[in-house]
Amino acid sequence: MDEQPDDFEALLAGMREQFLDTSADRVGTIAREASRLAVSPDPSSSLAVLIREAHTLKGGGATFGFASLGDAGGRVEQAGKALAASGLPLDAVEPLHRAVSELQAVLDGLRRARPFSRQPVNDLPGGS
Repeated sequence: MDEQPDDFEALLAGMREQFLDTSADRVGTIAREASRLAVSPDPSSSLAVLIREAHTLKGGGATFGFASLGDAGGRVEQAGKALAASGLPLDAVEPLHRAVSELQAVLDGLRRARPFSRQPVNDLPGGS
């Protein structure tokens, strides 16, 4: 492998930045779908999108060293699955909305902590 450690670190830093940028889009989708649950003619469709996006954040957070984001995404995924398993009673949506708010707060904190390009992955804010 010809890449120097600095080249690799720069590449990894760029990938982390890109992940955070796409995470903001995903969290926006999750929040939008969560708010649609009460008014959607097909809330199961909104819930499926929300669960898929949360699952993606859970895995990506773990992959890129953002454990807190991955954990928060996992909580949204679990809350969504619990809601789906219960038959979508809209009076039971509050835990999901709390999990979505927490996810947004975690992402906001990580985005404020930029730049982190030279920090090892396990030293990133929210990293494990």
